[in-house]
Formats: sequence, structure tokens, C-alpha cells
Amino acid sequence: MTVENKLKISSILRKSSKISIANVLGYLLSVPVQIYVARALGPANYGIVGYIAVWQTYCALTKPGFVSALSREIPHYLGNKDFERLGLVQRVAISSEISYTLVPFAVLIGAAILHDSSDVAFGFILTAFTLLFNTCVDTLTTLHWSNQRFRAITINKYIQSFLYPLLTFVFVHVFELRGVFLANLCFSVLSSIQLFILTPKLHYSFGIERGTLRYLLKLGVMLQLGSFLYAFYATLDRTIVASVFGMTALGLYTFVYNVRFKAFGIITDFGNVLRPVFWSEMGAAGDTKGLNAHVFKISLILVAAAGVLANCAQAGFGFVVDAFLPKYLDAVPVLELAMFTLSLGAASLMFENVLLSKMVNKVIVSSLTWLVGIVVAGGIAYALLYLYPDNILLVPMAFICGGAIVFMTNMLVAWRYVFDSPRQFIRYVLLVAGLLILQAVVYLLLRQIDLFATSWSNLALKIGLVTLVWGSLAVVGYRLAPFLKRLLYAA
Repeated sequence: MTVENKLKISSILRKSSKISIANVLGYLLSVPVQIYVARALGPANYGIVGYIAVWQTYCALTKPGFVSALSREIPHYLGNKDFERLGLVQRVAISSEISYTLVPFAVLIGAAILHDSSDVAFGFILTAFTLLFNTCVDTLTTLHWSNQRFRAITINKYIQSFLYPLLTFVFVHVFELRGVFLANLCFSVLSSIQLFILTPKLHYSFGIERGTLRYLLKLGVMLQLGSFLYAFYATLDRTIVASVFGMTALGLYTFVYNVRFKAFGIITDFGNVLRPVFWSEMGAAGDTKGLNAHVFKISLILVAAAGVLANCAQAGFGFVVDAFLPKYLDAVPVLELAMFTLSLGAASLMFENVLLSKMVNKVIVSSLTWLVGIVVAGGIAYALLYLYPDNILLVPMAFICGGAIVFMTNMLVAWRYVFDSPRQFIRYVLLVAGLLILQAVVYLLLRQIDLFATSWSNLALKIGLVTLVWGSLAVVGYRLAPFLKRLLYAA
């Protein structure tokens, strides 16, 4: 299969859409089960579940990231067909991950021994064993992603979407509080078995080589740093809302976050499928600029697709909330602004992939861009709220600025690895800016419709506007595709 076919948008979308559907299905099935669990346990027992979950989260955060490092190394060595080095890296990464997992396992067992409550001790012990099997799940999942076994990932997602809610409901119904921990352990064991069945013969033997271990540890820690900073950035807006506006406003903002998170999941699933394919082809090409045409095309289409998704949400969210969740109407303006971060995240995706690749290896720079985003978004949010303390809309505005800074930082660092000349870089920036401005213009026009139309007519006019604008752009882009290619690809 040629590079063009492997990096074809329709091919990647076909694979990622199946995963997205499975994720949405799992979410829909888990909501009623979680409601049942909350009612069955009550606040006190649910607090025990949350308490042990915090310990589990801390254990996950302390992982040195050997498997995370493996997710980058495998595609590269597959691309340049260095199977000897691939085998060594895979063996050392898996062995090191398994060995390290014994540390948090021992910590959780120690916490169980020292705790007075039998229910809490039981939870700690089962969570410790769940952690061991979760390491198997994470390792096998990484192997499937990195080797581009997307069919196995899809099968796994669909099975998990049904299995976890079912196990949780049954075990909690029978064992109440302890059923939560039994369900988690049983789910982890069954997931490990299922992934192992779907995995081709590993040819794995335990072994640790010092030089490779040091390399993977350094890379894994940097990748974990990036994940931590991104998680901090992703929760900072809710932290600011809680500290300034209180719990009611936080509830509204959390509702907004959950909707935006599910929308961004579509982009994330696409990126998860794209990343190993892109890194593998980069390793085969031996040159980052050899794939710049694909970087330009995928990046622009992602920004446009995110713009359509954001404008559709801005057009229909108010109607849906008014019809089914009127208590959350105050969240509508917040979500409409927060959806702009969708396009900025999509714009950053390809440049982040370039920076994280083995060939460019700017992992620490890519990680620190989130630190820049934290400082900018947090600083602007607190400064604006100091001047205008009652306006919650200033929080998503600040994070639009933060997202723009993250995108521009990634692009400016990566540009010399992607673009052939400053002129080519400027032409790309102008095209992306045009798409972002178009999204903003559509948003402003949608707000004007609110002034003279209500209910069904309001929704129909908004959907019609979004369809007309972006549909016209798609037709024009298709007609002018040869001209745009010459314009963009010219040095």
C-alpha cells in the first residue's frame, strides 16, 4: 500500500469512526449504571470508592512511562524495518514496565494492611491486583495501536463498552460496595485475556539492557511530563471556575466540559489512528519534509472539520438544552465559546505529531508548550476576572487564547521540519487563519439569528446557515484543489 493510501483521510476516518462509535456507546451504557451505583452505595460508600480511586490515580501518575515510550519507538522501527532494534526496545520496555508495577502494587498492599476499615482494606487489595492486570491491558493495547492493528482495538472497544457496565451492575447488585472493586478486577482480567487472544505471537522474553533502559526511561519520563501538564491544562479552567464562582457555576462548567470532551473525542480518535501510521511512514521516508504535503492536507481538513463540528454544536446545543435540560440553559453561552478550542486543538495535532516523532525528537519542547498554555490561559483568566469578577464567559475566552498560544508554539517550533520556505509557512498560516475566522463569522451570524427567531425556526435557520457556509466552502475547495495545492506546496 502506498503512502498516499495509508495517509488518506477517508481510510483513517473509516477506522477511527468505528472506535469513536464504540466509545460513545460505552459512555451511553455506563451513564445509567453509574447512576444506579451512586444510588445503591450512598454517599459514604461512594466516598470510599473515590478515596481508593485517588490512590489509584497517584499510582498511575508515578509510572515512568516505558510503555508510552514504546508507542513512539515501534512505528519508527517498523517504518525503517529495523526489526532487531525493535525487538530489543520492546523486550526492555515490557520488562521494565512489569518490574516497576510491583512498586505501586506493594504500596497498595501496605495501605491495606495499615488501614482499620475492612472494606477499605479489601478495596486496596483488589485495586493492587487490578493495577497488575491494567499494566497488561495498557501494554497489549499499546502494542496493537503501535502495530496498526486497528481491527483488534475496535473489537476490544466494543466488548469493553458492553462488558464494564454489565459487570459493574451485576457485582454491585450482589456485593454492594465490594462489588465495585470486584467488577474492576474482573473487567481488567477479562480485558487482558481478550487482548492477549487478539495479539499475534509476541516472541517476548524477559530482559533488561542498561543503555536501552536509560533511553526509554528518559523518553518515558518526558512523555509522562507532557501528559501531566496536558491534564493540568485540561482541568485548570474548572479549577478557576470553582475558586472564583463556586459549586453551582462549576456544575454548569463541568456539563460544558463533558460535552466538549465528547466532541473532541472524535478528533482524538482520528489522531490516535493517524499517529502510528504517520510515524511509521516518517521512519520509512527518513525525512520529515518528505511528508509535508500530507501534513498540510490533513491539518487543514482537520481544522475545517473541527470548525463544522463546533458551529453545529453552537447551532443546536441551545435548542437541545432548552428542550431536555432547561436547568442548564446558563451553560449554553459558555459552551458556544468553549467550542472554539476544538479547532485550535485540531490545528495543533499534526505539528505535535511531528515534534513527538523519533526523527525530530522534540518531546520536552512539545511537553513544555502545555506549560506555556497553562501560564497564558491561567494568567489571562485571573487578570480578566479581577477586572470583571462576575463574567464566567471570560474563562473560555482565556482558554481560547491559551489554545492559540499552544498551537502557535507547536507550529513555530516544528515549522523548519515541515515547511520548505518561510513563504510556504506564511501561506499555510493564512489558510488556517481564514478557516478560524470563518468559524468565528458563522458563530456571530448564529447569534444574530437568536434576535428574531425562536424554537424550531431558530434551529432550522442555524443548521441551514452552517450547511450553506461550510458546504459552499467544500465545493469551492474541491473545485480549486489543484490551484490550492500549487499555492501551498510551492517553496
